[in-house]
Amino acid sequence: MAPKKEKGTKKKKSARPPWMTEEMYELSLNLPKLQEFWSGELKESKGSKGKDGKPLKEVPNITKEQAGLFMWQMLFPNNKAAKEKRTECVKLGVMETSVKVLASGKATDVTPALGIMAALAEGIDQQRQIMLDNKPSPLPHVLHAFDQESASLRATACTLLRVLASKDDSRPRLWRAMRDWNWGPLIGCLQLQDRSQLGGRNAAHDAMLALACLTGAKENDIANGACNALVNYEGLKPLVELLKNRVTHPIAKACTLTVLNAIMRRHPGALSEYVVMDLGALQPIVNLFSHEVVPLINKAHAAACLLRFIMPDSLWKDSSALSGPNRPKTAASSATAAAAALAGSVPGTAPPPPVPSIADTRESAGPGPGSAGGAAGASSAGAAGG
Repeated sequence: MAPKKEKGTKKKKSARPPWMTEEMYELSLNLPKLQEFWSGELKESKGSKGKDGKPLKEVPNITKEQAGLFMWQMLFPNNKAAKEKRTECVKLGVMETSVKVLASGKATDVTPALGIMAALAEGIDQQRQIMLDNKPSPLPHVLHAFDQESASLRATACTLLRVLASKDDSRPRLWRAMRDWNWGPLIGCLQLQDRSQLGGRNAAHDAMLALACLTGAKENDIANGACNALVNYEGLKPLVELLKNRVTHPIAKACTLTVLNAIMRRHPGALSEYVVMDLGALQPIVNLFSHEVVPLINKAHAAACLLRFIMPDSLWKDSSALSGPNRPKTAASSATAAAAALAGSVPGTAPPPPVPSIADTRESAGPGPGSAGGAAGASSAGAAGG
């Protein structure tokens, strides 16, 4: 009979990477000391003793970038330990230091600064207000980060943009900075998915979430302005390409449906035909109806996009009559009225008056969104003459 193995206590596996020394690992978890490196205000610790009376170990010398990356690593996860570290950052003034580092403009330090700011601004309202109230405002520096070539830097900027666009207190201030801004670099982030190892897929994901928050904002001027900016800066083609790309995150595709719905309901029908037919959005939109991850509300937005494409504006305008009190309701009429209502269901905004589209006339429209105004004018003249 084989001898029984003695039960011994298993050693707890250390989380320290093999390439990292024990001193460096301890420093990477020491938030107050990291804040000293991050702010550039180092306190002398050589020769000092700890609470137990033993001399403290000599702290490794690290750069400001390394300190920022260590801090960002601790604050990034959405777990209990990270939340405790975020609370500790409030006492240490990490947000104020990160805003100063961002303003310095050093490329290697900007990425961790944006990451730290995003983690603190998303979880703690007070920290977000500190960032927004800082003088001078850090928002121009945040938008300037989109002009850089680094995919990881732009991905981090997209994360902070998503946080600010999704909060009611920060969205109006963000919009004031973005109103006269060049949206080209932001739209370019939708095309970074081929650099996923550098954060390109995350950049496209967070950029789409931010755009969905802006185009669906309850503030009417923000929603209208964001939709117009996407059209003016040629953002329709990247949106459709995002739907076609198989590596696109499902939630990013869902947000794309929401953004397209918001744009289509604010522009003539010729633009809807350009998106669905000329850019080839029909098949990708239809494919998402059977997607298991895409939420139901976003599938409703997909149905509204298709309805806006196939329904003539004369019917679109009179769709509310389909469910009138003097008309017997049928399944078809109820479904049509519900879909028409969904198409204009941007939170906090009333649907704009419908604009005549090419579906009301037999005249052919131009190939792109630039022809929308001509088609609308022609159909309006025809309707007036009739």
